[in-house]
Amino acid sequence: MKRLLIALSIFILLASIATGIYFLFFTPRAQAQRVADSTMEAAFMQDQRAFAQYTKTNDSDILYAAAHQRNYRLDSLAHVDETFYVRYSFSDSSTPRYARIAVLGGRIVETTVGNTLGSTPKDDTQEVTVNTNQRACLSRDNLRTLDSTRLYAKTIRGATMIFGDATALDYVNEETSTRLLERMSTFYNTASEKDFSFLIRGYIPAATETQDSPLSVVQNRTTKIQQDLIDRGIPRDRVRIGQPVAYNLEQASETPNDRYIIIDIINHCNN
Repeated sequence: MKRLLIALSIFILLASIATGIYFLFFTPRAQAQRVADSTMEAAFMQDQRAFAQYTKTNDSDILYAAAHQRNYRLDSLAHVDETFYVRYSFSDSSTPRYARIAVLGGRIVETTVGNTLGSTPKDDTQEVTVNTNQRACLSRDNLRTLDSTRLYAKTIRGATMIFGDATALDYVNEETSTRLLERMSTFYNTASEKDFSFLIRGYIPAATETQDSPLSVVQNRTTKIQQDLIDRGIPRDRVRIGQPVAYNLEQASETPNDRYIIIDIINHCNN
């Protein structure tokens, strides 16, 4: 009889542990929280690869930017039918104040950020206030045109245009240069609604910064590139010519080539 009681006690203990593990890890609710937590952690760390594994919704880039290096805590976990809504609140005073992730069948179906989010969409007290600046940011799809992964970087290298000799106004390789200019045009056409501009700059040695000849060459080259971009349909107000980048001749190993003119994408979305 004593052995039977011991065996029964062990069975009950194991059953309790198994039940606890199930509810902790394998219920739809637990799975939803685990997926949402992993997504928030990836956004906090700006781990693009991990973030992309969890969410591919159209508005996920907004969450990715909003959660960058911002402390957060789980605020609520509710469900409507089979969809679970996991809401997080950020601990700082910045906007947006909340992030909410909707999970259905272990897959994220919606990500929302705002200042007035309820536990579920029906609990929102008013229209979601999204940080509109984030909607102006370049997305991963936009960056693919540039072969770049620097999501939300302020400055993204678009192209490096190379000219002939010291004073030439012709590109050293016309075919390659045309392809780069067309690439800039394609990028603009796919991202024209976003808040960015092109910045064109050349290089000059610091010692010649005030001399007319090097400055004139750079100015002529940057003006040529500006016009080439405008001719390809990019509005003039999106293409700026910046001051030449002066470098120290003593840093010979790091000296940029004077024949190079750079086209940078300046991302204004977080200004």
